[in-house]
Amino acid sequence: EVLRIGAGGLGLPILQHLAAAGVGTIGIADDDVVERSNLQREVIHAETDVGRPQVESARDFIERQNPDVPVRTHEPRIGPDNIEALLEEYDIVVDGSDNFPTRYLVNDACTLAGVPFAHGAILRFEGQVTTFEANEGGPCYRCLFPEAPEPGTVPDCATAGVLGVLPGTVGCMPATEA
Repeated sequence: EVLRIGAGGLGLPILQHLAAAGVGTIGIADDDVVERSNLQREVIHAETDVGRPQVESARDFIERQNPDVPVRTHEPRIGPDNIEALLEEYDIVVDGSDNFPTRYLVNDACTLAGVPFAHGAILRFEGQVTTFEANEGGPCYRCLFPEAPEPGTVPDCATAGVLGVLPGTVGCMPATEA
């Protein structure tokens, strides 16, 4: 069972490939809605999905693509109050969150719980992918990035933009890792 955190640009190709592979249950955690301005990179959402929760649109896509894959949606924002219980339901996490507090929260919770996780991030024309096995003493996200950058020092995709095909290119790698 795989938990995908984020159902936006980077998360969608991951969900698409995991569903096509029939990995088993897929959990989707995201508290955002589909926005028209993101459709160029959020390829499983459509114009008719604008305004809908991303988790609902992504679930509907997966059910059309592979009805044999059970889907669980988690719309409340991931936070310290719900992440531990959420991790208990899954064998691996694929994180594509678009903010540093969530990335560090996912890292810390997965590391403490011993749940492996693949991480992906994109910005402008670049992407990064790393998988952490969460074994005792093994490296984690904080080993690469000990502290989050100061708020406002790293632009987000809404400010700096992202090449429309980049989520698909980078998103295939965490799907493969999972």
